[in-house]
Amino acid sequence: MDLPSASVESLKGQLEKEGISLEGRGGNTPIVPVSAKTGEGVEDLLEMVSLVAEVNGIKADANADLEAVVIETSKGKMGPLVSMIVRNGTLKKADELVTETVTARVRGLFDYGQKAVDEIGPGRPVQVLGFSELPPVGSRVWHLKKGEVLPEAKRTKLPQVEPQKGEILVVIKTKNSGTLEALLANLPQGTFVAVSGVGDVSQSDVFAAKAAELAYSRKAYLVAFESKVPSTVAKLAETEGISLKKFEVIYELFDALEKIIEGEKAQTLGEAQIVAIFPFNNQKIAGCKVLKGRIAKGDSLVLMRNEKSLGKIKIFSMKKQKEDINQAGPGEELGVIFKPQLDFQIGDMILSVTSK
Repeated sequence: MDLPSASVESLKGQLEKEGISLEGRGGNTPIVPVSAKTGEGVEDLLEMVSLVAEVNGIKADANADLEAVVIETSKGKMGPLVSMIVRNGTLKKADELVTETVTARVRGLFDYGQKAVDEIGPGRPVQVLGFSELPPVGSRVWHLKKGEVLPEAKRTKLPQVEPQKGEILVVIKTKNSGTLEALLANLPQGTFVAVSGVGDVSQSDVFAAKAAELAYSRKAYLVAFESKVPSTVAKLAETEGISLKKFEVIYELFDALEKIIEGEKAQTLGEAQIVAIFPFNNQKIAGCKVLKGRIAKGDSLVLMRNEKSLGKIKIFSMKKQKEDINQAGPGEELGVIFKPQLDFQIGDMILSVTSK
């Protein structure tokens, strides 16, 4: 109702088309307009919730079996934190809990003011410390009964889908699960998420990105949104050749991914590795071995080191066993003089690319 174009009457008509019978129109479902800007209608809404609960005999029982629902998850210094609403029963410290996918032993309970408490009753929010891993938002939570185990089907991971041609490979970490869900739902087309998770970026995330590169034979990007990146992890990513990108603004993240996707549309014609360096007339000759495709004189070349571009180059001279050549294929070794003479090293890669 805060939008200039908002119409309560129009909304009522749309709800009725969906089969919802409203009060004042022959039904028994109340409707209360609420303004997020002014707070108008909030008190009316609270009174209406209480009235409907009273009329319909809806009430919780603190002594009943525990019934709660996960509304948010995050990772803090103490470990995984799960925010939930207790709908029925009572949640106490040291309780054994279970969701559809994970179990937990409650090590700490915190109310809406972050105050430590020993128990939480129905209708109250709580943050729970004690889960070994984060359950999905929306999960049901109940007390773990003696001998109860998780259903096998729930513990089985879904099979991975292969990324399509042209898709970039990403590993994503966010501060909390709500943000992660929103991010995953709005990623640019052409993004393939190999792994995603909540909390600070860890060494295991770097290794997950490396494993994804090996599994799918393509470059992986480790993306952190509002998550902390320890210096040791950043150093490991650099050592492993993993591109680590950190963002605090979601639109900047999307823009960066779109640029990467566009850049990946460049078709690689060939790859060669620099295996030796020879001095020649105040210049350097790069001794190269073609790994795949072909390298040809006149190609547009890019000098790469640890998956990072050092700049564009052209072939000034190209020889194989002292004979001038114009092209070399897989397995062939050659000597090349580049222009400009970038500071190349043994192990650097040369890519022959052309835009699609």
